[in-house]
Amino acid sequence: MIKTIAAIRRKPGMTQQEYFRYILEVHGALAKARPLTVRRYVQSHVLDGAYGAATDSAYQVAFHRDSVTELHFDNVESMMQNFGDPYVRDVLGPDGAHFNDFPSALALLAEDTDIRVAHPGDGAVRVMYFLGRQPEVTDRQFRDALRQAVQDGLDDAPDGAPAVRRAVLSHAIHDETGLIAYFGSSDMPAYDAVLNLWFDPAQALAEWRAWQAGFELRMQQSTSHDRSHAFFLMTREHVII
Repeated sequence: MIKTIAAIRRKPGMTQQEYFRYILEVHGALAKARPLTVRRYVQSHVLDGAYGAATDSAYQVAFHRDSVTELHFDNVESMMQNFGDPYVRDVLGPDGAHFNDFPSALALLAEDTDIRVAHPGDGAVRVMYFLGRQPEVTDRQFRDALRQAVQDGLDDAPDGAPAVRRAVLSHAIHDETGLIAYFGSSDMPAYDAVLNLWFDPAQALAEWRAWQAGFELRMQQSTSHDRSHAFFLMTREHVII
């Protein structure tokens, strides 16, 4: 199974609450009315987040995001069938102009890998950490370093590991179809992965920050992680389909 990931900023003149209400009640309803080949559609509404490294202004390119849309498909063929349907072309696609700041949208095509956690559960707060590799690092080197850094941090140890209820790595895959441009702007930085961790809501930020501190140290040792454009979002999920 594959999925599209689109991190979206609301259009100018729209409050965040107006944006949330529109994408959930209007756009979400349009998508639910005709699912076509979409196997799963999740909106993650942003509660909080942080962008880039403290001494680097590169974060401004990605700042800020209001929601993340994920559409899951069986394969590339079913994804192409979905976006080629007249309903998407004539109804869903044009509706994006009512809420999406298209020039700032960023998107990727990805595959998910579930990672074992020590204390699984239904965490209500989802952290989505958008990550990219250094230019001199290969995709394989980055994937290996990222997987190791995540797994080491999820073995029942300090740094907030016991608080993680679920973990999924979304690795970017090459988009041979060009369909991902439906969501994103070519001016946005490329991201190679999204790390997804779920926490219970009461202490989610503190627990994530504790876990993140250890993760950053492990990634720093591999020198593969571009922190300048990295950002994380604390979100609440809404399953549409």
